[in-house]
Amino acid sequence: MPIGIPSFRRDNGKTFLHTLGLGSNSTYLNTLYSSGQISSRVWSLFWGRIEKITGQNYTQPLDLSPSTGCWTGVTVPITNLVVNFRDGSDHPILPQGSTINCGIVPQREMLMEAPLFIVDAFDDLSRLDFLGQSLEYHWLSRVYNSSKDSGADITFPLGNFLQVRELLIRPTGQLPTLGRYFLTGAYLMFNHDAEEFTLWQANPSERTSLTPVVRSGECKPESGPDEPGSNGTETWAPLAVTTRRER
Repeated sequence: MPIGIPSFRRDNGKTFLHTLGLGSNSTYLNTLYSSGQISSRVWSLFWGRIEKITGQNYTQPLDLSPSTGCWTGVTVPITNLVVNFRDGSDHPILPQGSTINCGIVPQREMLMEAPLFIVDAFDDLSRLDFLGQSLEYHWLSRVYNSSKDSGADITFPLGNFLQVRELLIRPTGQLPTLGRYFLTGAYLMFNHDAEEFTLWQANPSERTSLTPVVRSGECKPESGPDEPGSNGTETWAPLAVTTRRER
């Protein structure tokens, strides 16, 4: 099986994965499928403790066109970012009625790569002690003092996916990115055969239920009460902002 060897530094050091990836033309997936080891070129990721889903799903075509600005083909509209506190108070970051498109890149070593005004607003609201940027595995991610945890979480209300939304905020000309830690609260499935992706809210249940996906894109057996539902509105549970001290 031919494997590509990278000959130059990519993404300024942000991407550490080898070129043996799981993209639309993945050598790994294509070889497994052509040899009969797998029934479809479908894979899923829940960067958490248990692989489980709940609630309604959101399915859209994979869009790999350059105009999207997202080379994984997965873009979602975010209608707000809300900082949550243990006293029950919620504080929105984005202006009311605004929408920002984000590309989901599972190998990004961060929660979100966003315009500076969003990051500054989060710092002001959360009152976390910013120490600087990491130059280690979490390349250029913001590092906070873990001994001064303010108890702030962040929620991504993703809105009604069935409506076509206009991109209202894109000040840098670069698409904001949701990284691997977004997938501690969301379950993402790539289906390269159907050329689409599906998102669910992740459910940290002790139970597991493996469901094969055939080449037509259908799940077998049929979904139960805790399995994929119909398209609709989904609001993700708060994603805790991890704070730590670099040494």
